[in-house]
Amino acid sequence: MLTLVPFVVAVVRRCGVPERDVPDVTQEVWIAVLPWWACRPAAELAAPEGHLRGYVRVVAVHRAIGYRRRLARRGEHLGW
Repeated sequence: MLTLVPFVVAVVRRCGVPERDVPDVTQEVWIAVLPWWACRPAAELAAPEGHLRGYVRVVAVHRAIGYRRRLARRGEHLGW
């Protein structure tokens, strides 16, 4: 899974998450992926045609969309 961290960061950035929030959204992605990943056999996850990368991409896009919706709904106040 750690080899996919740069992939997740790139997907989240591509979906329009501001740079300051990329680590938070990336962490949300891994928290969401972990239960799915934990119940898969190791051979399935290691296979080149495995579903890990595709599943992680879908979760990353959904988390980024959710982040942007929350941001639009609540607004952002950068007060000092």
